[in-house]
Amino acid sequence: MRHWWVVLLGAGLAAGCAAAGGTATGPGAGRGGPAGSPRMLQERAEKVEGAGGAAAAQSAALQAEVSRYRAEAAQDPKDAQRRHRLALALFRAGETEAAAGEWEKAVELDPSFAKAHYNLGVCLYSLGKVDEAESHWLKTVELEPANASAHYNLGVLKHNAGDLAAAVEQYRRCLTISPGHLKAQINLGLALASRKELAQAKEIWEQALAKNPQCFNASYNLGVLCQQSNDMGGAVQYWKRATEVPAEKVAEEMGDPAASQQVRALAFYNLGVAAEEAGDLGTAVRYYRQALDLDDTNPLIRQAWRSAVRERRLGY
Repeated sequence: MRHWWVVLLGAGLAAGCAAAGGTATGPGAGRGGPAGSPRMLQERAEKVEGAGGAAAAQSAALQAEVSRYRAEAAQDPKDAQRRHRLALALFRAGETEAAAGEWEKAVELDPSFAKAHYNLGVCLYSLGKVDEAESHWLKTVELEPANASAHYNLGVLKHNAGDLAAAVEQYRRCLTISPGHLKAQINLGLALASRKELAQAKEIWEQALAKNPQCFNASYNLGVLCQQSNDMGGAVQYWKRATEVPAEKVAEEMGDPAASQQVRALAFYNLGVAAEEAGDLGTAVRYYRQALDLDDTNPLIRQAWRSAVRERRLGY
């Protein structure tokens, strides 16, 4: 009997930086671990709001921007807003440590500067200083309770630390502020599933899919729930729906083209297992081949395809 690939998929940290006029969240998603906890992915500087296009083509312009804001900050070193603008420019230019230093100065000058606390948290997280990042996101929501991104990020941190109750609370706060926050819906479902609250997880993912019909994570995870409750018809329906999501949409949702290919391969693989268990080796071979074309590094997929091809040839 083939092994099902039952890992649940979750969204990663919202690591975009807040500009002067609002909060921008960069895309990021990852494959969940065996317990269904989301993996946080570090965002790259070019994904920050206002930094589109090829980094090399922007290099000169970004450095000019840094120079301009550095000169502006030098004119009044005690102006927190000028420090904030310089930090944003540094972050967009990929100078994360320098950006963190400027945001640290900004919050020293103005401890009530919520956006600076949020952005400092982003920088500290990207530098691996998770506890310090958490403290600044906690300060953010203290100063700005309606900051959905900060609540979401705190939820991811708690989720990865295994504190599912706190993660659920933070995801729900995020969704109260921003009901359409897709990543919070996906991760809330994961946290609930990890707590064995499967009916609630299913409801959350169904809501996500209703609002976002091409949500790969929701379709895949609903397929897993159906398979685990022996509803193979439902599982196949959801996994087929997942495989029909355009590759570019999956890449956008996952925040990583390579990861998107790997998770799409999982859906095809599971469809292959379902077809093989139903005695349809021809369909199973086709699905395994599609999975292998997407991810030829997965030994389980390679083994399943080779075995199914051999069995089909021998007429088992």
